[in-house]
Amino acid sequence: MEKIAFKDPEKVLAGLRWVEENLPLHELPDKVRNLRTRSLRSMLEMRQAALFSHGMSVAMGTKVVFALKEEADYDALCSFERQGERLFVPVQLKELVPERLNPESSFQKELDKLQKYQDSKELVVAYHLNRRFKLDINNISPPQGVVAEIWIVAATTPDLSQWSLIGNILSSECYTYKFEYPNAQNPNERV
Repeated sequence: MEKIAFKDPEKVLAGLRWVEENLPLHELPDKVRNLRTRSLRSMLEMRQAALFSHGMSVAMGTKVVFALKEEADYDALCSFERQGERLFVPVQLKELVPERLNPESSFQKELDKLQKYQDSKELVVAYHLNRRFKLDINNISPPQGVVAEIWIVAATTPDLSQWSLIGNILSSECYTYKFEYPNAQNPNERV
Protein backbone atom coordinates (compact mmCIF):
# COMPACT_ATOMS: atom_id res chain seq x y z
CA MET A 1 0.00 0.00 0.00
CA GLU A 2 1.22 3.49 -0.86
CA LYS A 3 2.48 5.56 2.07
CA ILE A 4 0.73 8.93 2.29
CA ALA A 5 2.67 11.96 3.56
CA PHE A 6 0.27 13.97 5.71
CA LYS A 7 1.03 17.62 6.45
CA ASP A 8 0.38 19.69 9.57
CA PRO A 9 -1.85 22.59 8.40
CA GLU A 10 -0.50 25.04 10.99
CA LYS A 11 3.08 24.49 9.83
CA VAL A 12 2.12 24.81 6.16
CA LEU A 13 0.21 28.05 6.75
CA ALA A 14 2.95 29.51 8.97
CA GLY A 15 5.50 28.75 6.24
CA LEU A 16 3.35 30.35 3.56
CA ARG A 17 2.83 33.44 5.74
CA TRP A 18 6.61 33.68 6.22
CA VAL A 19 7.08 33.64 2.44
CA GLU A 20 4.41 36.37 2.04
CA GLU A 21 6.06 38.56 4.68
CA ASN A 22 9.74 38.01 3.83
CA LEU A 23 10.08 37.66 0.07
CA PRO A 24 9.53 40.45 -2.50
CA LEU A 25 6.31 38.97 -3.88
CA HIS A 26 5.13 42.43 -4.97
CA GLU A 27 7.75 42.24 -7.74
CA LEU A 28 6.16 39.13 -9.25
CA PRO A 29 3.35 39.06 -11.81
CA ASP A 30 -0.12 38.93 -10.26
CA LYS A 31 -0.77 35.37 -11.50
CA VAL A 32 2.42 34.11 -9.86
CA ARG A 33 1.96 36.07 -6.62
CA ASN A 34 -1.57 34.66 -6.26
CA LEU A 35 -0.65 31.09 -7.26
CA ARG A 36 -2.76 31.25 -10.43
CA THR A 37 -0.43 29.48 -12.85
CA ARG A 38 -0.61 25.82 -13.84
CA SER A 39 2.77 25.12 -12.23
CA LEU A 40 1.67 26.72 -8.93
CA ARG A 41 -1.76 25.07 -8.78
CA SER A 42 -0.56 22.47 -6.26
CA MET A 43 0.60 25.30 -3.95
CA LEU A 44 -2.84 26.93 -4.17
CA GLU A 45 -4.50 23.60 -3.38
CA MET A 46 -2.09 23.01 -0.51
CA ARG A 47 -3.01 26.40 0.98
CA GLN A 48 -6.74 25.70 0.58
CA ALA A 49 -6.41 22.22 2.11
CA ALA A 50 -4.36 23.63 4.98
CA LEU A 51 -6.95 26.36 5.66
CA PHE A 52 -9.77 23.81 5.69
CA SER A 53 -7.83 21.35 7.87
CA HIS A 54 -6.77 24.07 10.31
CA GLY A 55 -10.37 25.27 10.59
CA MET A 56 -11.61 21.71 11.10
CA SER A 57 -8.98 21.22 13.81
CA VAL A 58 -10.52 24.17 15.67
CA ALA A 59 -14.09 22.99 15.03
CA MET A 60 -13.44 19.41 16.13
CA GLY A 61 -10.99 20.14 18.93
CA THR A 62 -8.46 17.66 17.51
CA LYS A 63 -5.60 17.90 15.02
CA VAL A 64 -6.71 17.36 11.42
CA VAL A 65 -3.85 16.72 8.97
CA PHE A 66 -4.04 16.55 5.18
CA ALA A 67 -2.36 15.14 2.10
CA LEU A 68 -2.87 16.36 -1.44
CA LYS A 69 -4.01 13.36 -3.42
CA GLU A 70 -5.83 13.91 -6.67
CA GLU A 71 -8.05 10.92 -7.24
CA ALA A 72 -11.27 10.48 -9.22
CA ASP A 73 -13.42 12.78 -7.08
CA TYR A 74 -11.14 14.40 -4.54
CA ASP A 75 -8.08 16.62 -4.22
CA ALA A 76 -7.05 15.97 -0.63
CA LEU A 77 -7.33 13.36 2.06
CA CYS A 78 -7.85 14.62 5.62
CA SER A 79 -7.14 12.49 8.64
CA PHE A 80 -7.87 12.79 12.35
CA GLU A 81 -8.21 10.60 15.39
CA ARG A 82 -11.56 9.98 17.09
CA GLN A 83 -11.91 7.68 20.11
CA GLY A 84 -8.55 6.03 19.39
CA GLU A 85 -9.36 5.31 15.75
CA ARG A 86 -7.63 7.01 12.79
CA LEU A 87 -10.23 8.25 10.27
CA PHE A 88 -9.73 9.39 6.67
CA VAL A 89 -12.01 11.74 4.74
CA PRO A 90 -11.79 12.53 1.01
CA VAL A 91 -12.09 16.27 0.34
CA GLN A 92 -12.82 18.05 -2.92
CA LEU A 93 -11.37 21.59 -2.89
CA LYS A 94 -13.40 24.29 -4.58
CA GLU A 95 -13.03 28.05 -4.79
CA LEU A 96 -15.23 31.03 -5.47
CA VAL A 97 -12.52 33.00 -7.25
CA PRO A 98 -12.03 36.75 -6.88
CA GLU A 99 -14.52 38.82 -8.83
CA ARG A 100 -11.76 40.26 -11.04
CA LEU A 101 -11.09 36.71 -12.34
CA ASN A 102 -14.72 35.77 -12.94
CA PRO A 103 -17.34 38.48 -12.29
CA GLU A 104 -20.15 36.17 -13.49
CA SER A 105 -19.51 33.53 -10.84
CA SER A 106 -21.52 33.29 -7.63
CA PHE A 107 -21.52 30.91 -4.71
CA GLN A 108 -24.89 29.51 -5.80
CA LYS A 109 -23.54 28.85 -9.32
CA GLU A 110 -20.57 27.04 -7.77
CA LEU A 111 -22.89 24.93 -5.59
CA ASP A 112 -25.00 24.04 -8.62
CA LYS A 113 -21.91 22.49 -10.26
CA LEU A 114 -21.87 19.80 -7.54
CA GLN A 115 -24.73 17.98 -9.32
CA LYS A 116 -22.07 16.22 -11.42
CA TYR A 117 -20.91 14.23 -8.36
CA GLN A 118 -23.49 11.45 -8.56
CA ASP A 119 -21.63 8.70 -6.70
CA SER A 120 -19.91 10.71 -3.98
CA LYS A 121 -21.83 10.06 -0.77
CA GLU A 122 -18.56 9.97 1.27
CA LEU A 123 -17.09 13.13 -0.28
CA VAL A 124 -16.67 16.36 1.69
CA VAL A 125 -16.52 19.56 -0.35
CA ALA A 126 -14.57 22.53 1.02
CA TYR A 127 -15.20 25.92 -0.60
CA HIS A 128 -12.67 28.71 -0.23
CA LEU A 129 -14.63 31.95 -0.67
CA ASN A 130 -12.02 34.24 -2.18
CA ARG A 131 -13.96 37.46 -2.60
CA ARG A 132 -15.73 40.06 -0.49
CA PHE A 133 -19.48 39.67 -0.28
CA LYS A 134 -22.16 39.09 2.32
CA LEU A 135 -23.14 35.44 2.56
CA ASP A 136 -26.67 34.75 3.74
CA ILE A 137 -26.66 31.02 4.39
CA ASN A 138 -30.49 31.01 4.35
CA ASN A 139 -30.57 32.24 0.74
CA ILE A 140 -28.50 29.48 -0.85
CA SER A 141 -29.70 26.12 -2.11
CA PRO A 142 -27.02 23.46 -1.72
CA PRO A 143 -27.64 20.22 -3.63
CA GLN A 144 -29.03 17.46 -1.42
CA GLY A 145 -27.95 13.82 -1.54
CA VAL A 146 -24.98 14.41 -3.83
CA VAL A 147 -22.05 14.73 -1.38
CA ALA A 148 -21.66 14.00 2.34
CA GLU A 149 -20.88 17.52 3.57
CA ILE A 150 -20.21 21.04 2.30
CA TRP A 151 -18.02 23.45 4.26
CA ILE A 152 -17.00 27.06 3.63
CA VAL A 153 -13.72 28.67 4.64
CA ALA A 154 -13.26 32.43 4.26
CA ALA A 155 -11.14 35.28 5.57
CA THR A 156 -13.08 37.71 7.75
CA THR A 157 -10.48 40.50 7.91
CA PRO A 158 -8.70 42.33 5.06
CA ASP A 159 -5.26 41.35 6.42
CA LEU A 160 -6.26 37.64 6.26
CA SER A 161 -5.43 37.11 9.93
CA GLN A 162 -8.95 36.03 10.96
CA TRP A 163 -10.94 33.26 9.29
CA SER A 164 -14.23 31.44 9.60
CA LEU A 165 -15.20 27.87 8.84
CA ILE A 166 -18.92 27.44 8.20
CA GLY A 167 -20.67 24.13 7.94
CA ASN A 168 -21.84 21.63 7.35
CA ILE A 169 -24.26 23.67 5.20
CA LEU A 170 -26.18 20.50 4.30
CA SER A 171 -27.06 20.02 7.96
CA SER A 172 -29.89 21.68 9.85
CA GLU A 173 -27.22 22.44 12.47
CA CYS A 174 -24.78 24.65 10.57
CA TYR A 175 -22.16 26.40 12.72
CA THR A 176 -19.50 29.07 12.27
CA TYR A 177 -16.08 28.43 13.79
CA LYS A 178 -13.61 31.30 14.01
CA PHE A 179 -9.87 30.75 13.82
CA GLU A 180 -6.64 32.70 13.37
CA TYR A 181 -4.18 32.27 10.54
CA PRO A 182 -0.93 31.01 12.13
CA ASN A 183 1.92 33.47 12.60
CA ALA A 184 4.79 33.42 10.14
CA GLN A 185 7.51 30.85 10.70
CA ASN A 186 10.52 30.27 8.49
CA PRO A 187 9.88 26.84 6.93
CA ASN A 188 13.64 26.13 6.96
CA GLU A 189 14.00 26.58 10.72
CA ARG A 190 13.21 23.81 13.14
CA VAL A 191 11.26 24.67 16.26
